[in-house]
Amino acid sequence: ESIAHDGRIDGASELELLRGGALARAAEGARKLQSREAYRATGAIIAGDVHLAARQPAEAERSYREALQAEPRNADAAVKLCRLLAQTTRSAECAELSARWLAANPGDVPMRLHLADRALAAGQLKEAVRH
Repeated sequence: ESIAHDGRIDGASELELLRGGALARAAEGARKLQSREAYRATGAIIAGDVHLAARQPAEAERSYREALQAEPRNADAAVKLCRLLAQTTRSAECAELSARWLAANPGDVPMRLHLADRALAAGQLKEAVRH
């Protein structure tokens, strides 16, 4: 486990396990993070990433939503949820989520970058520049 400078578990080792394809170990680390620091989104986000890597989109969505319940202003969780919704042909839900998110967090760079990337991928240059 990685310990951040303030003594909290930061999830770095779980992310390395995930990148290395050790999904079971990364999932276990995510569960530990969630139980030790339930008030933080990190464990739920990593759990979502593990589920996504295991091709379990419903479970990934549930984890990202749990992350947003723990930390309602966590941009990483919001972007990952929006990306997942778009990838599972639920673009309208992604659009609603991103609109609500930006209304509440107008200066949020991660969500704006995500939306700009989506617009670029769709060939919508004016829309990309708007974000």
